[in-house]
Amino acid sequence: MKRLIVIAAALTASAHGASITIANITGSGEDLAFGNLIGEPLNSGFVALYTFAPGSIPATATDLQTNGLNGFLGLTQFDASQAINSPDAGAFSFDFTIDNTVANSDLFVVIGNMTGVADSTGLSLLNTGIQLDGEDTGPTGDSASFSAMGAPGEVLFGDVGRDDVDWGNTVGSSYNTNILSLEAVPEPSSALLLGLSLLALAGNRRRK
Repeated sequence: MKRLIVIAAALTASAHGASITIANITGSGEDLAFGNLIGEPLNSGFVALYTFAPGSIPATATDLQTNGLNGFLGLTQFDASQAINSPDAGAFSFDFTIDNTVANSDLFVVIGNMTGVADSTGLSLLNTGIQLDGEDTGPTGDSASFSAMGAPGEVLFGDVGRDDVDWGNTVGSSYNTNILSLEAVPEPSSALLLGLSLLALAGNRRRK
C-alpha cells in the first residue's frame, strides 16, 4: 500500500509541473556561446532556474550567492561531452519540470562554472522574459522555452562580446557569435577588504 501511495504522489507532482526548455541555440544565427571568466569555452558548469520577486533581483554575482536558495527551482549540470549539436563552447538544451505555484513571478536563468551557485567562481544571470502564472498548466500554456541570445536587457550580469566560435567542430565552420563571459565572484577576503575600505571612507566623510 505504501508503494502505491508513493507512486501516486510522484505522478501528481509531475502532472502539476511546468515544462521549461532552456537552450543557447536558436538556429537563427543569434546563438549565444558560453565562456569562462576570460571568454574561453565553458566546458563544465551548470544551468539553473530561479524566480525572483520584483525588487529582489540580484544585481551582481555576489548578490546571487548571498541570495542562497531563495527562488531556486532546479539545476542541471553540463559539460563538453554534451555539446554534440554545437557550439563547442558550452552548448546545451535542457528540459526542466518545475513547480509553478507563484503567480506573476519572472523566470531567470543562472549560468555558473562549478556545481552550483554557492561554489562557483563565475556566474551570470539572464532574464527569460517568461512569467509564471501560478497555474498547474504552466507559464503561457503547458510549456515554455527560452533561447539565450545575449539581447539587451536579457543578460543582467556577465559580459557579452563577439568572437569566432566553431559551431560544428569542423575546420572552416567558425562564425562571429555572441559570447557570454561569466562575472567573477570576489573571494571572501577581497570582499571583506572592500567592505572595510568603504566603511573607513564613510567614517572619514562623517568626521569631515
